[in-house]
Amino acid sequence: AYTVMHSDSNHLHQFRTIIHNYSPSGGTNIYKGLQIGADHILKDYNSDRSNRVILLTDGYGQTPPKEITDFVESMSKEGLEFSTIGLGQSHNQALLQLIAQSGKGTFNYVNNSVNLSEVIEKEVKNTLSYNVKELKIDIVHNKELLFSNLYGYPTTNETEESFSIGIGKLPHN
Repeated sequence: AYTVMHSDSNHLHQFRTIIHNYSPSGGTNIYKGLQIGADHILKDYNSDRSNRVILLTDGYGQTPPKEITDFVESMSKEGLEFSTIGLGQSHNQALLQLIAQSGKGTFNYVNNSVNLSEVIEKEVKNTLSYNVKELKIDIVHNKELLFSNLYGYPTTNETEESFSIGIGKLPHN
């Protein structure tokens, strides 16, 4: 795992060049890549903007999935977001969706290099601004519905007839 380029709003045009000229070397260290990405984001962390790691991979690596998702969840509690882009028809969609869900990000799929630059550009643009910064949804239901658990988002204010979901940031797209 290594850094190709640091991201900011002035470098979108450079991403295209990197994407078109990038040549993977084989082998995926998902966990280390996420750690490096998180370290870079934490150095410039700003609660008024997106602090997102974008993972581009086929989703197969050496680290157990639980260890990866535990790390992503812990960093998500620190304010980081994790999005994933699955490459190829045989990518590990289950793991990549879990990472995106645990990291309050998005999952994208690209089966060829033609669409890759579009997907990365869309993902980067989504990190630059939001429609909503702190979205909270209150759900009110009758007593016949027994709420027990919601996966992916924390719930609060749980009563017999209601609960709240903290969604957080909502990007433009």
